[in-house]
Amino acid sequence: MRALSSAVGALGEAWAELRTHKLRVALSLIGIAVAVAALTAVVALGEYQRQAMVEQSDRYGGRVATLSVGTHSTDGSPVDWAEADRRFVRAAERYGFSHTARVVPDGSTTRRCSCPRA
Repeated sequence: MRALSSAVGALGEAWAELRTHKLRVALSLIGIAVAVAALTAVVALGEYQRQAMVEQSDRYGGRVATLSVGTHSTDGSPVDWAEADRRFVRAAERYGFSHTARVVPDGSTTRRCSCPRA
């Protein structure tokens, strides 16, 4: 009950302030509206700029992605690496990869090979 009377009292004071200081209240409301509009415009401009940078990056540099492909035989026999290389290069050409790298297990070492785009 006390909270309700406090709220009614606050509304009464606000109404009295509005009636006696019309210009001050109007200028305050205009200032709040301008501040909200400016903040909204700045946030929208920043988001627009971010989206433009993402689109430009996609257009000129492409999207960064990593595709990992594993090769193994189903019957436990050794893998035919020449056939695996041919399939790898065909897949890279099919999907238009501009850069590819192949990691080949060679005992306990690993060597990197680059497959240029045909």
